[in-house]
Amino acid sequence: MQAAKLASEGGIAIRQHISILTHWKEYKKRDEHLKNFKGKLGAQFAMDTDSKAVNDACLDMLKNGKNRGKVKLPQRTGSQCYIAHAYVTKQEKYKDAEPTAIDLFKHTHCSKKNGYSEPVKEAIAAMEPIVAETGHEGQEPKSPTEVVSQVLPKSSTFLQNVGIMPANKTRSGGTSSLQVQQLQAQLEAEKQESAGLRQELDTLKTSAQEAEAKIDSLQNKQDETNALLR
Repeated sequence: MQAAKLASEGGIAIRQHISILTHWKEYKKRDEHLKNFKGKLGAQFAMDTDSKAVNDACLDMLKNGKNRGKVKLPQRTGSQCYIAHAYVTKQEKYKDAEPTAIDLFKHTHCSKKNGYSEPVKEAIAAMEPIVAETGHEGQEPKSPTEVVSQVLPKSSTFLQNVGIMPANKTRSGGTSSLQVQQLQAQLEAEKQESAGLRQELDTLKTSAQEAEAKIDSLQNKQDETNALLR
């Protein structure tokens, strides 16, 4: 559990506090970044930040963080935008209870064909230890929104995109903005539903026209046959 928590906290520290250099070897040359990183972790874990083992482990995390910095978390919502997909998800799967930010993150980043991508798996794996740890040792429990906000990069607009007020935003002006987003989600979902019904109607209309044409053709053949028999 400690190893998982160390990896989770290390990833969060890299995303939120450590500059992404052009190559991970630059961290060896510019040791102020490595010292800063070890200082962040040393404040949370009982470890010798001057030991070679800790130094190597931190370098490995910085190397992995550098690689992850290039990777995006693409939405897996098909043709729907985030906010419309979130609205439909709430209507279909969460009729009796409001989904959490973590629930929506999982739903909007899961491909029906391939499931979760590796970066998404890493993000979810980083969220789970934080959820498990909150409330222990007298800590104030963190909400799912706070957990998602902590794990995702500061530049992420995921929470706003699914109509959730980010944990670090003030309430002033936020409620009206959230209501606007929710209305946009509803309108977008209804628009797509209307487009789907229109397409079904067009398909039925085409099928009816084809059936009518076949009936006319059969009727003409029957008339021709009757004419020959007279």
